[in-house]
Amino acid sequence: MNKVYFLMAIHNHQPVGNFDHVIEDSYKKSYLPFLEVLERHPKIKVGFHCSGILYDWFENNHPEYFNLISRLIRNNQLELLTGGYYEPILSMIPDRDKVEQIKLFTDFIRHKFGVAPKGIWLTERVWEPGFVPFLTKAKVSYTMVDEYHFNAAGVSSKNLSGYYITEDNNEALSIFPINKKLRYAIPFTPVKDVISIFKEVAEREKDAILVLGDDGEKFGSWPGTFHSVYEEGWLEEFFSELENNYDWLQMAHFSEVLENFQPSGRVYLPSSSYSEMMEWALPAEETYNYKKFRKSIKNSKEMEYGLKFITGGFWRNFLIKYPESNQMQKKASYISSKIPGTSSTTIKKELFMGECNCPYWHGVFGGLYLPHLRSANYEHLIKAEYMADLKRIKNKKQWLKRRILDFDCDGHNEILLENSKMNLYISPAYGGSIFELDLKGDKYFNLINTISRKLEGYHFQVKELAAADNTEVTSIHDKIKAKETGLDDYLHYDWYLRRSLLDHICALDTEIGNFKNSEHWELGDFIKEPYKFEVKKGKNYYRVQMRRLGNLWLTDRNIPWQITKTVDFFANSRDIIVKYEIVNLSSSDFEFIFGSEFNFSLITGDSPGKYIYSGNDLNRIASLSQAGTVNSLNRFGILDNDLGIQIDFSLKEEMNLWYFPIETVSQSENGFERVYQETCILINKQMHLQAGATANINFNFNLKTF
Repeated sequence: MNKVYFLMAIHNHQPVGNFDHVIEDSYKKSYLPFLEVLERHPKIKVGFHCSGILYDWFENNHPEYFNLISRLIRNNQLELLTGGYYEPILSMIPDRDKVEQIKLFTDFIRHKFGVAPKGIWLTERVWEPGFVPFLTKAKVSYTMVDEYHFNAAGVSSKNLSGYYITEDNNEALSIFPINKKLRYAIPFTPVKDVISIFKEVAEREKDAILVLGDDGEKFGSWPGTFHSVYEEGWLEEFFSELENNYDWLQMAHFSEVLENFQPSGRVYLPSSSYSEMMEWALPAEETYNYKKFRKSIKNSKEMEYGLKFITGGFWRNFLIKYPESNQMQKKASYISSKIPGTSSTTIKKELFMGECNCPYWHGVFGGLYLPHLRSANYEHLIKAEYMADLKRIKNKKQWLKRRILDFDCDGHNEILLENSKMNLYISPAYGGSIFELDLKGDKYFNLINTISRKLEGYHFQVKELAAADNTEVTSIHDKIKAKETGLDDYLHYDWYLRRSLLDHICALDTEIGNFKNSEHWELGDFIKEPYKFEVKKGKNYYRVQMRRLGNLWLTDRNIPWQITKTVDFFANSRDIIVKYEIVNLSSSDFEFIFGSEFNFSLITGDSPGKYIYSGNDLNRIASLSQAGTVNSLNRFGILDNDLGIQIDFSLKEEMNLWYFPIETVSQSENGFERVYQETCILINKQMHLQAGATANINFNFNLKTF
């Protein structure tokens, strides 16, 4: 029989900020047992990648794991792969960070294990042709991407039993195709069926090279796999069968293949990732339609051939699909620009941790929808910024900076205010809203790390699931399991971004219920329309004044309306003063509800240590996961004893308070789930404004840490 060479690469990763017990569970169910089984089979060779996040965790929690890895390297069973140390999507980080992240990781591996990795694991197998010069500069010789990438370039799957050369500006890189059949079969089908895949290739080709590159968590951590892979012995059997067939089915390291086999040719791959990722990158409606379309094509033998050319979306479009992702990514880029190349590794590591890919996108895993992951990235980004600024700003008491720039690259300028204790980011073009509020110095926390409720393609499945009362599981990529009943009742969608200092003019019959569900009648055009602005410098503060001449849209006419609001931001302070001036420019009197909306993300909502309070005695009103109203308040706030944060509002005149949680229905590896994102607060008042009259509303809010 012809020989087949099997190359196997395993990638292990956990997000920055993930819970210790989650990582510990994966260690016991996947990371440790996989290598223990591997050590019992000395002929088995594996390309091995753990993200720097995991190596840091192993060092602190299971240093003995390094000994196991070292033994397997000495036995020539493991070939280590490098990567961006904190697992970034390379296209998401500035060019200046790409090579540094890879070199940092390569140096770590060389120091810890005495080997210099030549191959790289590309995060989420996201590939762009422009990566090549950066990879070669970082001394990377090879990588691997999916068969899907090659198919999109017009390379038939029949020609993917080897490796190829790609280049950019005469910088060359070897690139291996990951076999689709193997990726879907291992470890989910019987071992004999996996061996049959190799036999089919051996019968028609000589010296074929087949590659599996996939997540290590599927060997024990994915739902149900610990039982099948270890308790039922799938992995033990698989390695034994590979050894039993060693006369024709041999394992090799990637570097060995590069030394002993010629490339199959040259290839130029388009920007891509694995097929599921390209589906998730599409807009929600198109995700659902795309999935249905591909399914319908599979039922047609004539059309099935063309499936490889239907490639779905483009990874960078997650920045369009999720403005919150774009905001965080632009934050990372902004902070990177503040950090000189000569800065310490400590500062750069904080930046690099904030570039970890997981909360920048969403697919079958929670990702962006997990507040603790977003919060962790922001924590490290803010800390990196603070550390870099400390080296540049000599007088901390006079630390008061103003920057006006197009921060989020949408064609409109934003205002960035910075002092020694916090950052305040304002978007005049989006309703004069506050879109970021960072604590720094003693804590590093973005209080407006919020997300709006969005339609997702799988929400159609949530509705179908509710109608059918069906909780059966198919696969991790097509799961229709709900972690609780009644999730369809939470499918409400926001027509605006959940920022702060948003100005509502509502009809008198508006109630908290329809406001909470974004089903109220919004009369004004002030929520996400542009305000004109100017920024004035005082002795120890900046004053941002924003004004919009807009309208109230009634059924029979429009009423001209004007809102002016000022925000005062002080040096060396966490006090913010807000002043509103509301003018009825029409010739008619008008009654309405005015509200100023704030949204605060404090990671969890149901902890007893987190609650909304009122009055000088901080009387508890409700938890952050509850909804309700309180009338006639002049002081209220949020107290978070878990994080040590207090947000305190003082109003010049009594107003009403509406509060409620923003909860999303998102997808995870364990099924559909409801997730608390933030608490919405509406400071509101019923008003009667006569023709030509002006109303003033003034309040301030203060941030405290303890």
